[in-house]
Amino acid sequence: MLIGLIQDVRFGLRGLVRAPGFTLVAVAILALGIGANTAIFSVVNAVLLRPLPYPDAGRLVSLSSTFSGQGTSTGASSLPDYRAWRDESTAFDNLAGFWLRDFTLTGGGADPEQVAGAYVTTNLLDVLAVAPARGRGFEPADAAYGSHRVVLFSDGLWRRRFGADPNAVGRSIEVAGVPFVVAGILPQGFRFPARQSSVDVLAPLSFPPGSSMNTRRNHFVSLVGRLAPGVSVRQAQQEAAATASQLERTYPENAGVGVRVASLTDELVGPARPRLVLLVGAVGFVLLLAAVNVAGLMVARGTTRAREMAIRAGLGASRTRLASHAVIESVLLGFGGGASGLVLAIWIVHPLVALLPLELPRFNPVAIDPWVYAFAATLSVLAIAGVALAPALQASGSRAGAVQMEDLRTGSGSRSRLQLLDALIVAEVALALALLTGAGLVSRSHWRLQQIDPGFASHGTLTMILPVPAARYSSPEVALAFYETLRERVTGLPGVEAAGAGMFLPLGIYRGFGKQLSIQGRPAPTSRDLVPTVGFSIVSPGFLPALGARITSGRGFMPADSAGARQVAIVNETIARRYFPGESPLGQTIYMGVPESLEPSERQAWPAVRRTIVGVVADIRDEGLQEPASPRVFVPYYQHAGDGWVNTLSFVVRTSGDPTALAPLVADIVHDLDPAQVVASVRPMDEIVAEALAASQSTAILL
Repeated sequence: MLIGLIQDVRFGLRGLVRAPGFTLVAVAILALGIGANTAIFSVVNAVLLRPLPYPDAGRLVSLSSTFSGQGTSTGASSLPDYRAWRDESTAFDNLAGFWLRDFTLTGGGADPEQVAGAYVTTNLLDVLAVAPARGRGFEPADAAYGSHRVVLFSDGLWRRRFGADPNAVGRSIEVAGVPFVVAGILPQGFRFPARQSSVDVLAPLSFPPGSSMNTRRNHFVSLVGRLAPGVSVRQAQQEAAATASQLERTYPENAGVGVRVASLTDELVGPARPRLVLLVGAVGFVLLLAAVNVAGLMVARGTTRAREMAIRAGLGASRTRLASHAVIESVLLGFGGGASGLVLAIWIVHPLVALLPLELPRFNPVAIDPWVYAFAATLSVLAIAGVALAPALQASGSRAGAVQMEDLRTGSGSRSRLQLLDALIVAEVALALALLTGAGLVSRSHWRLQQIDPGFASHGTLTMILPVPAARYSSPEVALAFYETLRERVTGLPGVEAAGAGMFLPLGIYRGFGKQLSIQGRPAPTSRDLVPTVGFSIVSPGFLPALGARITSGRGFMPADSAGARQVAIVNETIARRYFPGESPLGQTIYMGVPESLEPSERQAWPAVRRTIVGVVADIRDEGLQEPASPRVFVPYYQHAGDGWVNTLSFVVRTSGDPTALAPLVADIVHDLDPAQVVASVRPMDEIVAEALAASQSTAILL
């Protein structure tokens, strides 16, 4: 039996070598199918299948506050609520919180730069079971305000800023103009437990006594916990919900505030699952199509080898031996296709990663590891089975010998072989049409996404972020004076049509914060939970023109809208439609903050500011091109200085020329005004729009 098998293998190899065109085409088709599937699986394996890069990652969970006042939504939690869940729950071994922020670094012998960072509770690394590679982690004493000025650096930032100097631990560096001490260096490859996993600086989450950040009204802390041994996510949810109900009964500010506990893996990589499943399904169709294609080639080749098969049958070859020969040829083709497909996957995996959407989670590196090799081997076996089935059935039919002799006599294929070929061709066309239809629909969706009006003009616009540290700019008025001087000087540059600063950039880049909106003459709300929250952005007079936003009625902001003038506002069309249906919002009076109908204690903590609507601006897509514009109010930045929150504004310049050529000139003016000022995230608006389209575009290209 073994001798016969060896003979069949030799015979099969000789047959494939004698038909190099057929062999190369068949191997290439299988290589494409297996290679594409293997490459996509390497991504799925890294994103969805491999555990998060923390010890015992299955016990890590995220906690989010839920708000049911105006339709249930999920978001960050307050510090007092975090402490309650941490101290009163037995379902968690430990619970930590963090607040993602950008940090401005100066000193340390390097140029100023802005990096991604996070303020964290001092137990975050304990929850993640991660220890610094150098120095120490945070200690409980670091949480005390005044003792909190220590930081941890990522390995990458340590190498980039300090040249991997082992003596960097203990050195001083300025964060937002305030001296901090580098306490430790995080391990190489450390990933932060958030969708923005590339974080370079960690600092203790600490606020002075009496700060509004310590109140139950201020929800900004994201929570991550480690379950106690034997506790399920469902049990943790029940216990945390009981604590939330108790807080709601005890504190009026917690009305409508609940909690949601979810696996950290689901929270971080869950949103990527539908897109990856779509790609897996598409490349699965490609492999199926490849197998059917090669099977059809094998059956067609059998027609051209009718004389050979007829002679073998006439000499006494059994149906089993004929089928074995067909199967062995298929196995040889499958092995060739599998090996070539693996080489192809290794070659295309890095370009594939470059095509993937930027927001795809990157907690584990995409690589060809043993699991991917095993997957490629499995695909090869399945491909072999699919390819071998049709010719094996044909060769082992009950009238195989008669069929072969008939083929020899007539010089043509038998009716059954032609019927099998027809069936395979129909299957190929059906699979190809399904793939082409899916790719066409996705491409059409991408085209329609490109046609969406974003509410601004991107061409010729330059954007940047300018964070001014409170240590050097002692008040909001001083900070605004810097932005205003910069605006005046940049406006005088050749080709500049408009320039301005604001707490806003579209398409999810920078949305400012929210404030509660009430309208004069409308029924007074009886609870703060019933007052709608809308987007709130402070901008300079030239900001909306620089962004290319359209004022659809009324007027834009003017220099006369100063601190001592009448308080004014511009609302977007969403607010006009939602809160002023059938009437013009121009001249209407709105209150931004807790309205006067609520109790004095709340008004004192969250005072309402009366403003008159003077203009309506076209909706600007602030969340993304696929999301409708949020209700938003714009106010002149000089009329908001007394409320703070003016230490980081975006700066937008509209030019008739190339915006990238303008960037160095603007940076020179910034550094002339303040040599230590960081100019961060300098990008043309066209690049921001392209990034917003990247996810849809990459899916369309891959399909």
